[in-house]
Amino acid sequence: MAEQIGTRIRPEGQEMSGFFVTSTDAGVGKTLVACALVVALRKPGLAPA
Repeated sequence: MAEQIGTRIRPEGQEMSGFFVTSTDAGVGKTLVACALVVALRKPGLAPA
């Protein structure tokens, strides 16, 4: 069985190893979003780098 993540499908049991915060413009909040993701990932005990 596969798990759907957004529009992509990940095989069951395969862990996500990373993600990218991208944009086609400057000043749209990439740093803010990246920081919010780090804070959110720390709560369940993950260790984002």
